[in-house]
Amino acid sequence: MSLLPPVQERFHRGSFITAQYDLRATRRCLEDDLGRRVGEDFELEKLYGSVEIITALVNQRGTNPIGTRQVTPLTSGHEMWVLGYGNNHRGATLHQPEHRVLWLCAYGWHRSGEEDDAFNHFRALDAARQLVPNAEDYGDLFRERDERFADLAPGDAQQLLAQARDAPGDAFAGRIGGEHGVVVTVEAADDLEALWVAVDGASFPPDWLGTLFAAFEPNAEFSDWEWPLTKFPSRELRDGEWSAVLHHSLA
Repeated sequence: MSLLPPVQERFHRGSFITAQYDLRATRRCLEDDLGRRVGEDFELEKLYGSVEIITALVNQRGTNPIGTRQVTPLTSGHEMWVLGYGNNHRGATLHQPEHRVLWLCAYGWHRSGEEDDAFNHFRALDAARQLVPNAEDYGDLFRERDERFADLAPGDAQQLLAQARDAPGDAFAGRIGGEHGVVVTVEAADDLEALWVAVDGASFPPDWLGTLFAAFEPNAEFSDWEWPLTKFPSRELRDGEWSAVLHHSLA
């Protein structure tokens, strides 16, 4: 069995997901600085490649949460870093490892000595206590994370299942729903198939089991799955892991 692959970097709603954190922009920054409407259907991906500072956010902060220069002076006590694109595009970013998120908090046009210079804009927002993310921003972040598994699990599961069906009896490890590890094995005989799934019981939320099973076989009932099991056909289960199996006809 191969090692569990790294988290797949991808866009999902208002985030760009990396292995360490989500990249996001605050609502105030999106609406006031970038002139974008933010609703529940907002997708950050639509700005990538066309909005310079969002492109810089993904390309630069996706691999390094800090820059080479801080935004100073600030009265809030937060450590903000300058994000630059070209000669004039400037942003202020905030990394919050405790929430696994990095924010683009503000954007402006850099013109040294001008009253509306980006850095004057950042400091004015800081003085008005509008620079850092607010409760609405955190609400969006946590709501989207809760919905992420249901959104991404079907595609991830079907991709992994296709690999397992191409090599019956082998174990295939992957990630489902953006972050959770899963191991899949398919056993086939005539027109019958046994689909085995193993997860880490300590980290996988029990409330998501229905979504997990439906992602692999949407036409089966939850009660059709046998779980939790302490065996797996293609390898020994590790401490904390348990498995489930679905027997069904392919006819």
